[in-house]
Amino acid sequence: NKQTHAIKVYQADNAQLAKHEACFLSSINHVNIPAFNCLDSINGKFVIVMDYIAGYSLYELIGDNRIFESRELYHITIGLV
Repeated sequence: NKQTHAIKVYQADNAQLAKHEACFLSSINHVNIPAFNCLDSINGKFVIVMDYIAGYSLYELIGDNRIFESRELYHITIGLV
């Protein structure tokens, strides 16, 4: 059973931010938020390894400045709660 993971890379000067995000991810369990696997350091950069969730990110959904219908906004919001 292979599982796909996502890796988020932080520059060394953002170590504190990486640690905060790792702490946040490890403290929650939500279907629409990736599960935390580990925080590590590689070549002076911090990396967070988390489960990969297929689909669009919230940034991708709102990034094209499109106008959403009420029903779409409802489903996006419910997915975050």
